Amino acid sequence: MTNDRPGGELPPEDQPHTIDIGPVKGIPIHYDDDPRFEAERRARSLATAKAQAMHSPDELLAGLLDPDWMVRIEVIDRLIARGRDDPRTVPALITAAESDASPDIRSTILMRLHRFQSNRVIDLLRSAPITDRAAFPVHNVTIPRAAS
Repeated sequence: MTNDRPGGELPPEDQPHTIDIGPVKGIPIHYDDDPRFEAERRARSLATAKAQAMHSPDELLAGLLDPDWMVRIEVIDRLIARGRDDPRTVPALITAAESDASPDIRSTILMRLHRFQSNRVIDLLRSAPITDRAAFPVHNVTIPRAAS
C-alpha cells in the first residue's frame, strides 16, 4: 500500500492485517467495513439497485449491455431466472460469453450456461479459452456430447 507520504508507505496503524499461508507471507486481510473500499461498496450497491430495477426480459437483455460491468454481472442470474424461456436469452448470453471485455462476466456466464441444453451452448463450453474455463465448477458441470 502506498500513499503520498515520503517513502510511499502507510503508517503502521493504517496497514492492513496480514496472514501467512505456508511459504506465502504477508497476504493482506481486508475487512468488510474497511473505509478504503467505501467507493467500491457504493458503486456495487448502485449497480445492484440498477439491476434489481430490471424486471422484464427486455430490460434484462438491455442490462446485459450496460457499460458498467457490475450491472452486467448482477443481470446474468436475473436474466436466466426471468428470461429463461425468451428465445433471445441464450443467444445474448452466448454473445456476451464470447465477447464481453470482462473476464468476470465471461466466466460467470460460462458457469451458468450449463443450465441450457443446446448445441451452441455445448460448443461454446467446449471451446471456451482455458482462462475462462478455469472458473468452471468442474465437479458440478457436465458437458454432454453434441448430437450427431
